[in-house]
Amino acid sequence: MDLPEYLKKLGLGEKEARTYLASLELGESNIVPIAEKVGLPRTSVAYLLEKLDELGLIEILERRGRKHYLPYPPRTILTKFKEKEEQAKENSQSFAELVPELNRLYEHTPTQPKVRIFKGEELQDIYEEMLLVHPTEICYVGSTQQIEEAIGARFLKDWVKRRAEAKIWTRAIRVRNQEPKDTIYAPGEDGQRDVRYAPSRFQSPANILIYGNTVVVTTTAAESFGVVTTSQDYATSMQNWFEELWEQAKQI
Repeated sequence: MDLPEYLKKLGLGEKEARTYLASLELGESNIVPIAEKVGLPRTSVAYLLEKLDELGLIEILERRGRKHYLPYPPRTILTKFKEKEEQAKENSQSFAELVPELNRLYEHTPTQPKVRIFKGEELQDIYEEMLLVHPTEICYVGSTQQIEEAIGARFLKDWVKRRAEAKIWTRAIRVRNQEPKDTIYAPGEDGQRDVRYAPSRFQSPANILIYGNTVVVTTTAAESFGVVTTSQDYATSMQNWFEELWEQAKQI
């Protein structure tokens, strides 16, 4: 195993990793042998050792007026990164709780319409964002089968469960001959979903979702392409289009 490369993956810079490894090999030492082992000027190594001290990986001691550097045990690295991981999880959870309120502020901020492009696996991010925004309703037109192919059946089914648990209702206009038989997509209170079917002549290679002031258009797996447009005027126009189609669609 390339230890410097591994330490870099854990967040240390290349020179910091090399300096820490040199310190581990030497044990308590002054700067001269560490600098020789790392192959860098003493001034540079002194700076790197200060950084390692700030990270809690070594301790700087005074011995007879000279600085000595004592590495902490390697298990310290594991402890430090576990602490960072826990803190990151806590910060992520705290921010997630704030997202609905932040989105309300964002939606009421006077801005120009925004258009964002997503490709490949990024299409899943579109769906995750819908849950974070937590609209009262999502309206969509398209093929469940094509959505499964574009973002992955396992991901979609898990997302549907989380959406229903979050009490986000959907109204879906689907293509009858492109429907998976899985009951997770069935209409009803459990799935928080109403379903109608488009006329037989209706064709929709793309899937269209409308919620709040946002319109999402995703293409088939062959193109694997999505456009998210945030515009109140556009969303209103598309919502009106959806309502007209909803009236023409056949109830189950």
